[in-house]
Amino acid sequence: EKEIVCAVNTNMEAHQNLPDRRNLLFWNPDLSLSLNHTEEISFSTPDVPGEYVVSMQGIDSDGAYVILKQLPFTVK
Repeated sequence: EKEIVCAVNTNMEAHQNLPDRRNLLFWNPDLSLSLNHTEEISFSTPDVPGEYVVSMQGIDSDGAYVILKQLPFTVK
């Protein structure tokens, strides 16, 4: 069984003078996706320019861990 653990700092104002070096940009354990429905999500990107990959991971209806999609993006 794969356990997904996340610690997200929601108090970004307290750290506004520090560079954003998070490796996790978005976390929503209650997001439910299906093939016939589109869902829009938004997140802020890191301050460090470079190539990144969005990896959507989750648990399917049978309880199996799956990687749903991997999408590259660039921060300039």
